Amino acid sequence: MSAGEQWWEAGACRGHDLRVFFEKPVVAKKVCAGCQVRERCLTYALDTKEWYGVWGGTSGRERKRLLRRRSAPASERCRREPKPAPAVVELVDVTGVRRRLQAAAVLGHSVAVVSRMCGVNASTLDKIRSGIQPRATPVTVEAIVVAYPELLLTPVSREGWRTQRVAAGRGWVGPAAWLGLDIDDPRVIPKGARHWAA
Repeated sequence: MSAGEQWWEAGACRGHDLRVFFEKPVVAKKVCAGCQVRERCLTYALDTKEWYGVWGGTSGRERKRLLRRRSAPASERCRREPKPAPAVVELVDVTGVRRRLQAAAVLGHSVAVVSRMCGVNASTLDKIRSGIQPRATPVTVEAIVVAYPELLLTPVSREGWRTQRVAAGRGWVGPAAWLGLDIDDPRVIPKGARHWAA
């Protein structure tokens, strides 16, 4: 490649019918295989999020996979070391967490939405919210408590009405019922509760 030449001018694809790179990926990848600027071409396609055609010897699907790997945390990209045996963790009461999850449901936030926000398994959240699981690890409790204020400001999805219907049917109360009250105190009854079972 000469000094004034752009990288793509040195590409093996130069002079080929460009439709090949969009319609015949197997042929296109063979052209790319011996290209001297293949890595630069791939970097360009990844940086510009070019999803169509063969660039740098990769298809759009392969580039999306590369980008996901590139953006994943190092802990997910690397093979994990074997973990030592976990220490015994004392479980804590989840009254406040259950009430927060129920209040979020009144707004229309499903356990799937809450799970994405706080990183706790949706099945665990559902068990806590419904009262099946009365205790949880301090880490789980903290994750939900920390995510709750942000959750209150998060717009509800179009499917939120389903969660609202479940919450209404179970008599759960929204965040406003807890204003000025200690949501974590099992003895406290929320404002405006018609029938309340902690």
